[in-house]
Amino acid sequence: MAVRAERVRGRVVCSPVDAGAIERLAAEGLPTVGVMSERESFTRWVEAPYASTSKARKVFPTLLDIQLPFALDDCVHTFIDVGRTPEGSSRGLAAAARRTHVNDKLAAFETRGLDPAVLDQAGLALWTQALRECPPTGLSTPRVVAWLDESHLTLVKGQGTVFVSAHTVRADDTDRIRHLTGPGEEGGAPSMWIWSGPAATPERVDALWLALGEPGTRQTADDPASFLVRAIATRALLPGPYRSNLRRDDLTHADLKRRDRRRGILALSLALGAALLLVAADGVALWTLQTRTRSVTQSVSGEIDVLAGYHVTARGRDALRAVQDSVQERRDRMAPFVTAMEPSLITTLVSLMETAASNGLYLDTVLLSPERTEVRGTSPDWTRCEVILPLLSESGLPPELKRGDALASERIPFTILKGGAR
Repeated sequence: MAVRAERVRGRVVCSPVDAGAIERLAAEGLPTVGVMSERESFTRWVEAPYASTSKARKVFPTLLDIQLPFALDDCVHTFIDVGRTPEGSSRGLAAAARRTHVNDKLAAFETRGLDPAVLDQAGLALWTQALRECPPTGLSTPRVVAWLDESHLTLVKGQGTVFVSAHTVRADDTDRIRHLTGPGEEGGAPSMWIWSGPAATPERVDALWLALGEPGTRQTADDPASFLVRAIATRALLPGPYRSNLRRDDLTHADLKRRDRRRGILALSLALGAALLLVAADGVALWTLQTRTRSVTQSVSGEIDVLAGYHVTARGRDALRAVQDSVQERRDRMAPFVTAMEPSLITTLVSLMETAASNGLYLDTVLLSPERTEVRGTSPDWTRCEVILPLLSESGLPPELKRGDALASERIPFTILKGGAR
């Protein structure tokens, strides 16, 4: 199944398309995205004993390699949702697939004339779409997203908004299903099940539910057959948590490579432009100072008045000091403009926005300056907003984080203040 998706006033509108239309739209240049199933890809949580997430990222590949029955070098992988735990360590979610599976998937698309820019991960896509269409009732509610086809069942398990794991099993293997979806601890609350998939008919779901012993509460997603393709389209068009693309490294799509090169060139151009501006400003100021110094030396009181901008009654060295003070005042007036173009603020802003997007943070206010920093927004849980703190702590005083009571949407409002914003 395939859909054509458009973003309309902040939401995604999907309409089904047939095979012929897919190839025609792709030939017209419409971007396409695909998905790696849970049997073709996998997710793993890894945790490193470092408070610094940048240090943790360096050892995450090694920790992931230990968990796998095959070499990590044979895989493409990415680490998402990286943040600190309450215990002070760093935790991240790896999304990965064996390189041969990614190549096979791309070859299958190529036979249909398609070249997807993104290969999403099925388990993560099912989880985030269930959060969007069937929001959890509480942060501690166990949830299972079940995607059923003719022979297999993909199970995505989590708690509240937090993804835990994903697996694919035979649809008739009820023992294995119960083992994977049972409560994490004895006496735990029953799970809320969200059913979807092309085979999630009422009769099929009822029969499987009875065979599992009715392990909780349940609901079926609207239009369950298109649930996964809606998820992939939504993730491609809207920001949100657990975003991933398994077409990466040397398999990255050509358009994305060009985009990344343009971003790199733009960042370099901004940095060079700011540097040239500083050089030019210093050069102009020095030239003006030298010119005015010569005028004072020649004791031309009229020119001293012009250069200083007012009538100078002093002579000799006192007159020179008056001219220097005037030049300094002009340089002070130029300082805010020069400071605003410093590349460190640009780099901090880019890192801040990328970190917020990858951790599901919604930012309402961002104010960055050398004297004052203010960031306001909402977080999907109590601790997720802490990922911003290291970005703002690299220089100067440490920032102050304040949280408010949970909103009706279960999100936590927060404010980060630094410098003059106290």
